[in-house]
Amino acid sequence: MIYPLTIVKIKEPMKKTIISLSFVFLFIVAGAQDTILQLSVDQALEIALKNNRTILISKSTQKVAKAELKQSNAAFLPSLEFSMAGIRTNDPLSSFGFKLKQEIVSQGDFDPALLNDPLRMDNFTTKLEMKLPILNMDGFHQYKAAKLNAEASSYLTERSIQQIIFEVKKVYYSLELTNEVVKVVEESLEMAKSALKSTKDNLEQGFAKETDVLMAEVRLADMQAKLIEVKNVKLDTQEYFLFILGMDDKPQIITTDKLNKDISPIINLETSIENRSDLLAYKTGVDARKQLLSAQKMNFVPRINAFGSTEWNDQKFLGTSAKSYTIGAMLSWKLFNGNKNIGGVQKASAQLETAKIEYSEYLEKNKLELNKAKRNKVLTFEQIKISELSKKQASESFRIIQNRYSQGLEKTTDLLYAENLASNRTLDYLQSLYKYQIAISYLELLLEKTL
Repeated sequence: MIYPLTIVKIKEPMKKTIISLSFVFLFIVAGAQDTILQLSVDQALEIALKNNRTILISKSTQKVAKAELKQSNAAFLPSLEFSMAGIRTNDPLSSFGFKLKQEIVSQGDFDPALLNDPLRMDNFTTKLEMKLPILNMDGFHQYKAAKLNAEASSYLTERSIQQIIFEVKKVYYSLELTNEVVKVVEESLEMAKSALKSTKDNLEQGFAKETDVLMAEVRLADMQAKLIEVKNVKLDTQEYFLFILGMDDKPQIITTDKLNKDISPIINLETSIENRSDLLAYKTGVDARKQLLSAQKMNFVPRINAFGSTEWNDQKFLGTSAKSYTIGAMLSWKLFNGNKNIGGVQKASAQLETAKIEYSEYLEKNKLELNKAKRNKVLTFEQIKISELSKKQASESFRIIQNRYSQGLEKTTDLLYAENLASNRTLDYLQSLYKYQIAISYLELLLEKTL
């Protein structure tokens, strides 16, 4: 059914209102669009180092280790405690004792009747007490272990930063790769459309068959599906990139560094990795275990601690009419505590041995990984040259076949095959560039050095 066209005449005031609302609508739509943010690799790294949550968690963990180091100072520093207490009693012994503390005992207080049945007695005690460690060898070694743990935590924080740097570069070049892949697939899609049109024209002229048209339609449908797929990959990569950067807002990221940035052979790479932050953390952890073992052994040594206090007693709150002090020192020595100390030494010794083996294993495993990464770097550089030549050859072959196809000298299958081959060779070349960038970034992670 065809409906008649009705022309509605809009009055001038109404027209102004509609125009105003249109401007408002366009402003809202423009504001709703994603913000575009152009980023180089260095700019992305700068954002990640400030906002990445993994780095922030690592720095918070480092603060915990520093706080634990401060707590271990208790092995050397004195403790000072202030206390107040108020008591009301008619207990014979306590009442007489409080009078002594308040320095108010008189001759009449020795009356047996008062001693046996005293009146109510109030006593307020204000006390300042200090404890001073003099010789606590286990605490000394525990302090050194805590100091080494804090140092190891700083190394681990540095390693977390290096790992995030690698991850940012990896995802950055993944996003750039998907951008280039989208361009290649879009070009293939346009070529598939053109091939379908040419095939239909040849069919009308008798130079093609229905099967050729169906083949061209299949190629077009395949490219359309492929474009949807690579665009989804691009969106997934961008969302993960924003997560790595720690950005709560969701701008559209435009990468400015290309995949062919700084492509060159690298020779004479360093092989020493013992000073890498994570390996230093392992090594420092072994040293901390040594100190904990020494701390366990020092439990067999006696301890000496001093103490002192000043005390005020009065019948009134905060009164200071009677003052006394106490000072002293104490030596304590646990001669036997049910094999607890012996078991503690054995446990700490086993943990130290385990830490040494783990460090040795981790070091050797990373040396193997470094050698593998070096070989992979050489391989990816060679793959770039090979894939570039293959891309040029396939592109030239497709150009020749396309020209011959337009003259009716080539089959549709040959054209589609040549176009598909040229497209795949271009994607292989892009993939080789990406692999090279990742190989270099991984080497930088293993060496903790900019190449």
